[in-house]
Amino acid sequence: MPFYDYKCKECGHTWVEFQTVNARNVPRYNPCPECGASGDISLVIGKVNIGDPIQLGIQKPPKDVQERLAQINRNAGGDGGRYG
Repeated sequence: MPFYDYKCKECGHTWVEFQTVNARNVPRYNPCPECGASGDISLVIGKVNIGDPIQLGIQKPPKDVQERLAQINRNAGGDGGRYG
């Protein structure tokens, strides 16, 4: 599945989502995750993301995932990992 870039026409917030080709337009009809504007989302065409945006450093994992990774690393005797 490819990554797609979206942009809110209201506040200018941009973000990346992992979507199937058939579902690529679904986020355009959802509210902006930043300002909550509805129906003002555009699919941005222009760059290709290859791979996992978290591994590439484009995006951070959600806070709960970061906390869980840190807990796993602490329990394993690590230093909290990259995201901790």
